Amino acid sequence: MSVIDAIIQGIVGGITEFLPVSASGHMSVLRELFNMSGGGEHLLLDGLVHMGAVISMLLMFRGDISAMRRGTSVMRSGSAKGGKASARLLLLILCASLPLLLTIPLGGYIIALSSQTVFVGVMLIMNGLILALYPRFSVNDARDEKSSSFPNALAAGFCQCAALLPGLSRTAVLMTASVSVGNSRSYSVKFALLCTIPAMLGMAIYEMISAFSLGVDPACIPAYILGMVFSMLGSVLAIGIMRSLSKRKSFSVFSYYCSLLGAVTVILSIIF
Repeated sequence: MSVIDAIIQGIVGGITEFLPVSASGHMSVLRELFNMSGGGEHLLLDGLVHMGAVISMLLMFRGDISAMRRGTSVMRSGSAKGGKASARLLLLILCASLPLLLTIPLGGYIIALSSQTVFVGVMLIMNGLILALYPRFSVNDARDEKSSSFPNALAAGFCQCAALLPGLSRTAVLMTASVSVGNSRSYSVKFALLCTIPAMLGMAIYEMISAFSLGVDPACIPAYILGMVFSMLGSVLAIGIMRSLSKRKSFSVFSYYCSLLGAVTVILSIIF
């Protein structure tokens, strides 16, 4: 694993993890079409790239995370006010994360699909279609963490399971699922981003444990660490972009981009 390859993969992984364009899809295309090493014997890089994205989320949403922590403390103390909405948001995120436990036995199969570029290309096209649906849903109710229901969060969590397939974006799936049940656009984007914390943390731990069980080349560790650092930088940029776009009615630019990238990936994979 060269340092340049690790840095490029860290940047791409970090930026695409939070934009609604699928990090796994981009990493697969990057590695397969440009002959970059990754996954398999370099699984630790994937784990550290995901961990870098988690750290960026904790930094960028430290205010919301602190509010959720304070809210749970207030609720435990018996107060009915102050922090109730933040505590409720935490419960909604946990509720949406529960279905992911069902996918743990499928981890190896999901990683294997990353090398199937035709499949990844088709999923990128599907991701574009999901984003095209986003502006179709009415948000007249404009529900947020104060009024969104737990069954809706659980339903979004089951949708999130599909986003583990390489080529589907967790952000795209979750925010579209959220607006489809009447939640506001700004809340849906924030909810989708915050839900990535438990999902990516679990993925990072799984990948790092798997990597060490298979064996890690100590000579590659400095490159892996640089990949994590650049993943953090890319993630900060992407989170900032998503925050600025959170109230937009449409993410059509990303929809067209994913559809085009998916089509090109399928065509190149068949030709070569």
